[in-house]
Amino acid sequence: MTNSDKKVQKHPCQPYVPEGATTLILGSAPPRRFCLPRMGELNDYDVDWYYGSYTNGRYNYFWDTLFEVFDYQPNPDLNFIRALRTSRNDRTAVQRKFFKEFLQKNKIGIADILSQFVRIKESDLDQDISVKTYRSITEILNKQTDIELICCTSEYVYRNILEALPKNKKIVFNTWMTQYDYILEGIDAIPVPDRIERKIKVKPLLSPSPINRRNYVNEDEFKGALVKNYIERMKQDE
Repeated sequence: MTNSDKKVQKHPCQPYVPEGATTLILGSAPPRRFCLPRMGELNDYDVDWYYGSYTNGRYNYFWDTLFEVFDYQPNPDLNFIRALRTSRNDRTAVQRKFFKEFLQKNKIGIADILSQFVRIKESDLDQDISVKTYRSITEILNKQTDIELICCTSEYVYRNILEALPKNKKIVFNTWMTQYDYILEGIDAIPVPDRIERKIKVKPLLSPSPINRRNYVNEDEFKGALVKNYIERMKQDE
């Protein structure tokens, strides 16, 4: 293990949860080149925010899927925003504003469960992360009392989310890898009229990582599976 591998990295982004958000999307952590301290430069096409990595000629499929699910069609502005070539600081400000406006419109918050971690080896895979600290998901839930659904963007996040939730809360399990309900008892939450406890559904989403694309015959099949899965998990209760 090299010295750089032993360094504790910090997540570079704060959660973004707009007022009135009803859904919280949780991931793990961005690739190591995005984290602090940064181990290398960002790629020229990288978008410096959640799910902005550009690797081997392909972006993560997360934003493409989310725009199609909530706008009911691919968003032509998405490619334009990604293609900006102004200074890194200027383009990042424009890009983050674009994504935040979309999330706000659809009452969606976004965060990752990992706060500090060590890369076990030269890998960006979740399985090669040693967790030091988790982000306080309860803090987000206490502040945003309308959240009723948490969606995890990988099996890793779904399995590890309990570590980011307090130990003294009541957890009700349903079918594994389907959903479970996290009961946030009113004693630690911001008071909500006529509500003693909150029932928050937690559901796994199909991973939008390009690595997962290998499990499908072609890209169109993978994109279709993502859209179908996100609709079922994020919109079936509407």
